[in-house]
Amino acid sequence: MLTRFLAILLGFSATVEGGQYIVELLSATKNRAAMASATELLTRRGAKVLDGTQATLNALITEIDDADVYAVATHPSVKRLYPVVQYKPTADVIEETQTIAAVWDRVGGREHAGAGMKVAILDTGIDASHAGFNAEGIIAPEGYPRVDGYKNQRHTSAKVIVARSYERFNGRGFGSDATDVYGHGTASAMIAAGVRHEAPEGTISGVAPRAYLGNYKVIGDDATGTSAGILKAIDDAVADGMDVINLSLGTGFAPRPEDDVIVQALERAIEMGVMVIVAAGNAGPGLNSISSPGTAPRAITVGAHTAGDRSVAWFSGRGPNLGAGLKPEVLAVGDQFYTADTLQRAGSTGYRRLAGTSLSAPIAAGLAALLKASRPGMTVMQYRSLLVNSAVGLPYRVLESGAGKLDAGQALSATVTASPAVLKLTGGMETVTIEPVAGAVGVCTVSVEVKTGEAPVLSSTQFVGEGAFGLQLEAVTAGEGYLGVKCEGAEQALRIPYWKADGVREADSITTIELPKSAPRGAVVEFGLRVVDAQGLVVEGAWPSLSAAGGTVTKSGWSATSPGLFTVQMRVQGDVTLQVRAGGVSREVLVRAY
Repeated sequence: MLTRFLAILLGFSATVEGGQYIVELLSATKNRAAMASATELLTRRGAKVLDGTQATLNALITEIDDADVYAVATHPSVKRLYPVVQYKPTADVIEETQTIAAVWDRVGGREHAGAGMKVAILDTGIDASHAGFNAEGIIAPEGYPRVDGYKNQRHTSAKVIVARSYERFNGRGFGSDATDVYGHGTASAMIAAGVRHEAPEGTISGVAPRAYLGNYKVIGDDATGTSAGILKAIDDAVADGMDVINLSLGTGFAPRPEDDVIVQALERAIEMGVMVIVAAGNAGPGLNSISSPGTAPRAITVGAHTAGDRSVAWFSGRGPNLGAGLKPEVLAVGDQFYTADTLQRAGSTGYRRLAGTSLSAPIAAGLAALLKASRPGMTVMQYRSLLVNSAVGLPYRVLESGAGKLDAGQALSATVTASPAVLKLTGGMETVTIEPVAGAVGVCTVSVEVKTGEAPVLSSTQFVGEGAFGLQLEAVTAGEGYLGVKCEGAEQALRIPYWKADGVREADSITTIELPKSAPRGAVVEFGLRVVDAQGLVVEGAWPSLSAAGGTVTKSGWSATSPGLFTVQMRVQGDVTLQVRAGGVSREVLVRAY
């Protein structure tokens, strides 16, 4: 019984060794006294409680021996048990490609961009000594800096106003404080809110240089972190009063959103008024390759486009989302990015070029801070629409590019918002609420830009923008495209992506998840395969067959937690030519040994 219970619970994923679990408690325990009582009772059942969260998820972070898991999971105070899993990081062209420079002029100059906003960077830490975070002329808000111990006090300033590290949830190699040795977090923080300064290749600046930064080190010096640390950091960021949370990290072994503890915590943070920005992940170009927690329904999931706007970056995670939702919402530049690097790593010059959706996400996070600072008083969903629905269209599929590429100028001047900002059509009547956010806007006209299929049937093609308007639409056929809402006096139409899948599920391609391009000889690598149809939906029952010349498949099977994910462990003995066949389609990839 216990063995079967553990198999169902753990599935086949990168769980952390040592028996760490997130224990979600019933709502009845959501106060300090009740949580203390639950902690005592669970301790008697064999759980070692490491920490707890309350702001977002009512949960305890624990260590539990295998023999005690069933007893804890069936305890009357326990709602659900989540095994702690590993996460990894998912890197000046901002001013030109996202029209940031023009926006600075409109908000009173760069020195005012994002003023007063607090941006949480959940990453590998921040090197607060870097010139990109110079605190000259900046005054920390009252009650800050905040730290989780004296060791991190020296890693704060009037610019970096929070420094917390989560090594207690991780193994050796994580580091012992909040400074950044790996470099990824420093790069992300610089892009979101770094100050303008001279670098070896020219002057660089973050999107919202006057915003404050919160440093939440959830990924260690060894480039790994755990869901336990990330959950606690989300909780801390909400409690610390952060306006925006940026997560340039993820795991390709994404559970269903409703089964994902990090997604649930982020959704709760959004309900509490925090904007959440997440990288789409780098498992592209295959469809259905969005990483967790980019699967969070109301987060803004950001993919990458190339610096010259030539295309969607090949590595950028594509939709649809698990559950057939529409992701990513938007794209930002994420290729050949020159940004800050930590000075704490041997041999670092303080700057480097990087690529990845990790770099696209903090552009959106900085823009979110800039928007909230310059247009206060809106809801999280209205800011979400301003960012997403003001995007400039690109000639690619909705599942690849969402609404298009971020445009800071249009986001700042948009006069109406849409809720929801993206539409997954199911065949019945759907409603999108169009709401003016700059006073009455006169007559608004609705149009449809069809990319595939037939245009949805609209309840109206015109309305007066004096208040919220419920536009109804019904899909005629499967397909995708955009609704456009153009109001009198507005410079550009609101752009709302829509998508409807059909019922056909024939294998069209094989998406690889977290398959490395190279690995050490003798190493065992773990990756996933997902057989999808032409619209990116999982083809059920398409069992992959594998041939690994130069390597040995040591374990394979279906994931119990991630829909349609076939997981594989493979020993790399030399350069591996991996051939995969399933449902009449095949794919060949190379993993080089070093």
